[in-house]
Order: sequence, then C-alpha cells, then structure tokens
Amino acid sequence: MPRITLLTLSMALMAGSAAFAQAVPQRVNFPEGATHVTLEGQAAPEAVRYVVNAGEGQILDINLVSPDMGACFTLYTPDSADKAAPTFTGGCNGQSFSAMLSETGDYTVAVAAAPGIEAAAYSLVISATNDAVEGAPVLPAN
Repeated sequence: MPRITLLTLSMALMAGSAAFAQAVPQRVNFPEGATHVTLEGQAAPEAVRYVVNAGEGQILDINLVSPDMGACFTLYTPDSADKAAPTFTGGCNGQSFSAMLSETGDYTVAVAAAPGIEAAAYSLVISATNDAVEGAPVLPAN
C-alpha cells in the first residue's frame, strides 16, 4: 500500500509541475506614458503568469489585493522563471514587493489561489519606474 501512495504522490507532483510549465504567460504592456498597470482576475489553483519586461536600475513594485486572502503571488527573475525556486514568495492579501532591479529582462509574476481555495478575485498592480529611492533594496541577480 505505501508503494501506491508514493507513486500517486509522485504523479501528483509531476502533474503540478507540468501545469505550471504549460500555463501560457500573459505579456504585460504598460500603456504609453504609464508606469503601472492594474490587472484583475480570478485566481485558481493553477497559476496565472504575467510577464513584464523591466530594466536594470528600475524600481519594480508589485501589489496584490484579494478579498479574504484568497490569492497569493510569486516573483521570478529572468533567470529563475523556469526553475522551481522563486525569487520572492509573498503571503496573501495586501502583500507587496518593491526592489531595484539588478538585471534587465522578463520578470514573471505568478498569481494563484491560496492553499485550500478554489477561486478568488484579485487586483494586481505592477509598476516599473526609473525613480530610484535612496536605500531601496536591490534584487540580486541570479
């Protein structure tokens, strides 16, 4: 019996990894002259991935709001987007991230329902500015 359980668990983990790999990312484009964009949607167990191109030295701000703490986000740097280990994993509801970027490239923000939640509404604000703030944390390059 334990052998079947381990096999089942292994298959479930592989299916979860495959689902992340198969999810089609959505390219985020800022409107002309804008430095931020607001994205709204329904988080599910399978992550929705947003890809934003940002440059070295820019400040990347991410803010997620979800009623009842139903959604969470994870950030991947250009070099970590296809790896299992994210660059930043936040909590849920009202969570935010802000840092100066140390490399240019595509940053991936994955939004998924919190553990145990099937679906949750969310509002995600992503901004990339050239307004460096003295003392701002710097996101290390991978």
